[in-house]
Amino acid sequence: MALANVKIGQRTLFGVKKENLMKRIRTFFEQTGNAAEVVEYLVAILLRNALCVGDFSLNLVVDLIHQIFLISEPNDTLRQHAIYFQKFFSEEQWQTVIARLFQSETAFREATKETCLYNELLMKRTQIVRENSEEQFKIVSVFMDASGKKHTWTLSNTKEIPKEAEQEIAEVAELLKLMTTLTIFETPAGIRRFTEYMSYKSKRGSIDVEHKAAASQPKVVSSTQASATPSTTKQTQASTTNRSNTPQKVTNPVSNSVNTNNTLSTNADTLLSLPEEAPPTKLKSCSAAPNPTTTETTPAQKSTKKPETIDTSQLRYGKTDEQIKKGREAKKKKKIFDRAFSWRNRKKK
Repeated sequence: MALANVKIGQRTLFGVKKENLMKRIRTFFEQTGNAAEVVEYLVAILLRNALCVGDFSLNLVVDLIHQIFLISEPNDTLRQHAIYFQKFFSEEQWQTVIARLFQSETAFREATKETCLYNELLMKRTQIVRENSEEQFKIVSVFMDASGKKHTWTLSNTKEIPKEAEQEIAEVAELLKLMTTLTIFETPAGIRRFTEYMSYKSKRGSIDVEHKAAASQPKVVSSTQASATPSTTKQTQASTTNRSNTPQKVTNPVSNSVNTNNTLSTNADTLLSLPEEAPPTKLKSCSAAPNPTTTETTPAQKSTKKPETIDTSQLRYGKTDEQIKKGREAKKKKKIFDRAFSWRNRKKK
């Protein structure tokens, strides 16, 4: 189906935002030139503006209204609904409209007796403004269609109708009857939907739950995750502590400085021969709580628990290769002597 032949439906007229709705109506008229249907669309929007919260006035299509009533070919639909649009014309322009659509002023008044009453209610209900509230209202009405079947029509986001305001209740009922003067609403089978008004009720609702996306926040690390790294550090420290309680091979503490200054070189013979390293104590599973069997110490305390080492830097510093060689030979001889002496003592015993 071509776009020019697509009518503007009931949901669009009573559900779409104002700006988009006015664009749709303007486009429809440009494509079809159907002034009668456009006028009924505009009447439906005037009803929405009177009963609903928000501004749905026709100020965005005043030029379109002028074009329809001052230029378009006159027809019965324009004559029937002309009174609703009088406020959009100057006095001189309105006299031109009457002259084009009616034979005389008297004919105009006779043809608009019923619509004058609707026009007064439209203007009155449009001027009513309710205070902002968390409560929302909707009008649920019942109409008879052209086939005699009842159907329900719900108009959402309507103005509050106080229970004690009997006059307002009656005015809304009369204003809803305006829908029976419009022929643009049909069922899929082509049956006119609004032919007789039956009843309505205004339902109250409230906003019970409201949710908005929270602003992005820095990632929060749980206490378990936060303690993971310290626990690992403690485990390593505990392992070092267990090893420190067992004699180990210890390197010359000044070896780093010696290598940096390129004055002394590391020599394996300068290491002291100590007993084999004991296997490390098996650690318990990682836990945020400290190990009760192991006393944790600070790095400073741990350094004091290491076996004392012989500072050989004074012995080696400034020696020649020959002196070092003689020192090694003297050590070997001493070891041989000590072993022989120890063997003799055992033999005597």
